[in-house]
Parts: sequence; structure tokens; C-alpha cells
Amino acid sequence: MSNAQDIFRLLNKSAPVFGPRLGKVELKRPSSPTQTIQIETPGIITCTSRGLVPHLTRDHVDRSRAIDWLHVPFESFLEREPPIPTIQPGPHRLHTFLGFHRDRHILSLSLRDPQDARELPPNGKEYINANTIRGVRKMNPTSWRAHVISCNADFVVALTDTPFTLPPFSQKRLTKSIERSISWLAQLLQPFDTTPPPPPPPPQATSPILDDGQRQNGATTENLSDRHHPLNVLVHMAGDTSAPARRAFAASLTETLYGKEAEQVKPLRTLDEGVCGYVFDLQPLRTSLIADLNTSTTTTSSSNSSPTPEPEPPNANANVTPQISSLMQTSLHSLPPTKLRIVHTPASPHEMLALVRDIGVDMFDAQWAQRAADCGVALDFAFPVPSSAVDSSATDEGHDEGPDEQGRGRGRGRGKTGGKSGRNGGKRDLGHNLYDEVYASDFSRFADCLVDGASASAHDTSSSSSSSSSSSSTETETVCPCIACSPISPAECLQHSSLDVSESPAEKVEVDQEQDRFEPPFTRAYVHHLLHTHEMSAHTFLAAHNLAVLDAFFAGVRRTLSRSTSISTSNAKSNSETETANNFAKEVERFNATYDESQQVFVEAKKAWAEVEYARGKGRLAREKVRKAEAESGLDGGVVEGV
Repeated sequence: MSNAQDIFRLLNKSAPVFGPRLGKVELKRPSSPTQTIQIETPGIITCTSRGLVPHLTRDHVDRSRAIDWLHVPFESFLEREPPIPTIQPGPHRLHTFLGFHRDRHILSLSLRDPQDARELPPNGKEYINANTIRGVRKMNPTSWRAHVISCNADFVVALTDTPFTLPPFSQKRLTKSIERSISWLAQLLQPFDTTPPPPPPPPQATSPILDDGQRQNGATTENLSDRHHPLNVLVHMAGDTSAPARRAFAASLTETLYGKEAEQVKPLRTLDEGVCGYVFDLQPLRTSLIADLNTSTTTTSSSNSSPTPEPEPPNANANVTPQISSLMQTSLHSLPPTKLRIVHTPASPHEMLALVRDIGVDMFDAQWAQRAADCGVALDFAFPVPSSAVDSSATDEGHDEGPDEQGRGRGRGRGKTGGKSGRNGGKRDLGHNLYDEVYASDFSRFADCLVDGASASAHDTSSSSSSSSSSSSTETETVCPCIACSPISPAECLQHSSLDVSESPAEKVEVDQEQDRFEPPFTRAYVHHLLHTHEMSAHTFLAAHNLAVLDAFFAGVRRTLSRSTSISTSNAKSNSETETANNFAKEVERFNATYDESQQVFVEAKKAWAEVEYARGKGRLAREKVRKAEAESGLDGGVVEGV
């Protein structure tokens, strides 16, 4: 009954339970059995807001090579009853409603938004709370099953009783969380009713909605033959920061079922047989770990009899990656290693690399890169670290370097790699804060570690015509295919009305190769101007670019693992998987030594964003007057707190 083993395939089958690994997601839809969507892992999942990729239109999504798998939080549709995606026509309602292509895009569906860790009322025995734009809504397992069947998403995350109240949580609360999560998973894994449904009622204006009887049976009115297979279910690993609770939850997934429990999910023998992957939401887990650090600090200070100053609480951005890795290993230890491992809301590429190295995570969401676009940061990093980045870091250590004065020419050439140096012993920033005034006259491309399309095209042409091309550098530069770095001219005139057609008939431009149509890249100075004038297109360029950088980052991870595997397997005397892990660990250390993990550039960008946002709106003239007076008196007005 279960196709869970066919969804994901490990390419290095002798990989250890915990360690870097290569894999491939292969999704076949019953409606198109000859059509397969393939995604190589490790890879990225694009986050959405109300089903749309922030800042990007459908055309931008179609153009992006980085967007293959998208995650949709269903709670953003619960302000209406019934939810709008469930009343769309056709068998693939979610794809139809959101405008994604079934032959290319994979959609996963969860009730809660993994990025949202705001406090919510406690969940109940028969429902879970969800956040909507009109307040908190309750969702029970029966309704959730009906919604996911109706939407027909490619992957669905089972309901999990994750507490969103203030931590820490008692043992009794964690026990309830595990019991409820297992019960709700079993309800979702109930077999589909394969008997024909009763004739549907006469179509209404908003048909097709399932009636109550069909909702209970899990049948749809138009694609029953398309649903003879079970759902592709992902389960969120419960247990919070308690290792015993996590072991208990994993044991509940693999224990053999008997009696009523076995009849409920027949023919599955265990719940894990109906699961195709394991999900870890790091945002609530990180909140709990930091709360534990606060508690331990307070306890230590109170037990000290000598009078000491009040200790400062741990930083909200404290590095808890080692604790997260340990808890994830506890959850996965007794589970089969051949299933997908997905992580939501990682804090940085450093954390992503650590989880690939120590756990073998297959998919990460791109929330971190997308949030960077929100605050005006253009990402600029690569894996493995280019030699130019290491040399530049060593040369620039201890001082900051402003933008190159060569203007646009350097942007299309081979400039320095990465952002400012001089942070934490000369480490480079992960990107550029384009709000900063130093970029006002910087006419280079967004990223130095990636090449724009026009430069790559010119370089290929010159290399092919040069007789000394064989002596070129062995380190190949990756092209950034985003709409900012590799803009493409349309092959024909764009027509927006019948008047355009009558006055200027469309004339198609003959183009031999796509790379010949690349225009020069948009520059940092241009986007700096757009950000300061509140133009929405600035965030569009940044969102497309950051997704492309993160996609290229994981392509580099896969190349490194693939190259290490091929080198290791050629030597019969060596332990290939151990050598692969060691080679990958060395590259991770180089990355950690080159790029700044504290992400100070994001702190500066958020402050600059607040200043620009606060510079407009009601009371602007009064604020400018106050700021001018403070500047004349030698005081720095700074940013108003709370903005």
C-alpha cells in the first residue's frame, strides 16, 4: 500500500546513519505515471506566504531554476470557511489555485507556518490551534484529513502537538504531546475508501465541495481513481528538548500495532511504514533551548552565595546547533535511514553545513535567504570556498575595504569575493547590506563569488577563440542565473493591449542561443537607490538572487560529496564513506573559517531598513527637525526603539 520507499533514493547506499549523503527525490503522480519530478539532495525548499513566494510573481517563479519544491502553510487560508483552495475545480486544486506547474513544482502542505513561533493558546486533545489573519482557529484531525485530500498536495505534514506556550514544558505536557501526535498521525494514515461515492448533488456555483459523508470516507467527487495510493505523509519529530521524550516518540512510530490500532491503519503494520520522511522545525526548538539556557543561567547565579552582579541573559541568537544535532540524532537513531530528512528554519549556512555533516539532512527550507532579501542583503558566498575568498580574507584582515572604484567593469570581471572583512579575525560577510551608503556608487554585480550571464558568455567566447585556453584556471566560476545577475531580453515585443498590436506588430527576434541574449547585470548602486526610494522591485531582485545563491551553495555541497565519493571509491584500500565524510568536514571548516557566522551584516541591514522605513509617513517632518537639531548639537539620533 505504501509508496514511501519509492519517493526518496539514497545514491551512496553505504553512507553511515549520521553523516553527509547524496540522494534524489523522485515523485510520480498517479494521474501521470510516466512523468517524474526529480530533485537532487541536499537541496532547498522555497517558503511561501499565503501560497505565494514573497516578492516574486509567477513569471519570476517560472524563470527561477532554484524553485522546484515549495512549502505552503495552510493556516493562511483558514480565515474563510470553506478554505479557498478546497473549492477550486479539478483534481490538483492546490497547484491550480496557486499557479504552480504540476510537471515541475512539488508542493508540501502543513497546518502551521514553520517560521511562526509566536505564542498561541494551548492545544486541546482533539484540536490544534492555528494562526490566521483573523485570529486563532482550531483544527481537528478529521477536518485536516479532509482538507489535505481535497487539496491533493504532493506531501502533507501530519498534525503534531507542538506547544507554542512559554517554555520550559513539564514531563506531563510532553507525554500528552507525544500521545496526541501519534493519535493524529494514525488518523491521517487511515486507508482510503475505495468504494464508489454516492452521486454528487447538482453542481452549485462554487462546486466541488465534499459533503459530510464524503469527507468522513476520505473520497473526492472527481478523482477517486487518482487516490488509490496513500498520502505522502511527513511527520514532525516531537519531544521538544527532552531526549527521553524524543526516543519515546520514535519508538511509537516503529512499534508493531495490534487490535483496534492495527485495524485503523490496515494494512500498515507500523505507523512508520506509512511515513515517507521526518521533519524538524527548528524555530520552536531553538526557542526552547535558549529558554533552557536562560533557566540554567538564573539557577547558577541564584545558587552562588557571594554577591555578584546580575549576569546577562544568553543572546537570543546563541549558537545552539550542537544541542540541535544531538536531539536530532536521538530522534532518528532507531528510525530507518533511507527516508527523507527535512529541516525548517535553519539559522545560517553554517548550521546547514553542520546538519549535513553530522546528521545527513536532505532538504532545508530557504527561509533564511528569503528573509535576507526582506532587509536588503544580497547574499555572496559559495561552497566549497573559492581560493580567491581565502586569499582575499587573509589580505584584508583587520580592516574594511570600500567598494571598488572601477565601477561596472569590476562587476563583470573577477573581483574580490564576499562582503566586508575584518569581522571576527578577518572573516567575510555572507552578503552585502545594500542599504549602506558605500554601495551608492558601486557598479558591480550583486555577488563576487558568482559570475553574471553576460560575463560568462563573453568569457566562453574569448576562451573558445583563444589558443591558450587549455592553460586556463581549473577552478570554474558558477553563473548566477537570477533575473538580476543574468537578465534576458525578451525574444519579441511585449504587447499589453490591442492598441499595441495595431500600432506596433510584434516582430520576433531570431536568437541562436539563450546566452547571447544576456544583458549586463543590475548593479549594487542601482538596488541601493531602489531600496532608499521604497521601490518593490529592489526586493524582487534580491529574493530571486538570494534563492539562486543558496541553490548554487547546495549544488556545491553535492559536487563536493560526489567528487569525494568518486575519489574514495577509486582506492580499494580506503574506507570510502569515512574518507568522504572527512573531506567534506575539511571543506566545512574552511567555510566556517572564511565566513562570519555572527551575521553582523544582517543586524546592520535591519537597522538601516528601520531608518529608511521610519523616514517616511506621518510625523516625518517633525522627526527630521529633531534629527537635524541632534546632529547640530553633536548627538546621534539613531533609530527610535521599538521600530
